[in-house]
Amino acid sequence: MKTKHCSAAILLHLSLLGVLANCDAYAPADASDTAVEAEANHPAAESSAIKAIRTAYTDAMQIKADTIAWQCPDDPVGGQVHTRSQTGRLVWIEYSSGGEHGAVTWQALLQSNAVLFIMVAESSWTFDPGGARNPDGGEATLDTAEQSRFYFQNGHLIQALYKKASASSAKGELLDQRLAQTANQKLSDPAQPAAAAREVIRQVLQAYRGKEITKDWCGLNN
Repeated sequence: MKTKHCSAAILLHLSLLGVLANCDAYAPADASDTAVEAEANHPAAESSAIKAIRTAYTDAMQIKADTIAWQCPDDPVGGQVHTRSQTGRLVWIEYSSGGEHGAVTWQALLQSNAVLFIMVAESSWTFDPGGARNPDGGEATLDTAEQSRFYFQNGHLIQALYKKASASSAKGELLDQRLAQTANQKLSDPAQPAAAAREVIRQVLQAYRGKEITKDWCGLNN
């Protein structure tokens, strides 16, 4: 039987998405990736805005991150909050929360308190629905990862990208490789997921600025 402690699940999630090895794994996708219709009036202006966001993200990743690891008492939920600040101003924040069967990470790039970019990364696992077995005879699992990227300009969504990949342990597949090989696609109806992501970031920022996030914090859902 496959079991995972919540902290291990979170670390697995982050490592699968490359965060522990390289924060650039979370970088906004190239402007050449398939995008939704821009709200900006001029496509050229949108392209310029995306490039500016990518530059700001790269600059933010050069700043040393501070970390608060939290674990809700008597509860399997735990996670981390990472922040990067420049001259006393918060420019990037990441909130992760996970349990036994998966984890979710939200991160946001900020400029003068305005949100420029949000990425939502989810990972989960289940036993293989077809009952497949691993080469060693153990129960096979199906690991899944999803990524959603949202780009904003002047408070308006200008681009939304999504990708999803799965890997079967029975086939010896690696989730990080499968995810890297999967192209970003446009979100057909990005308004609701973008609004939901912005609401999570709003709540995380409120908790962070209110100094609510401590080692005994219980996350946003408790």
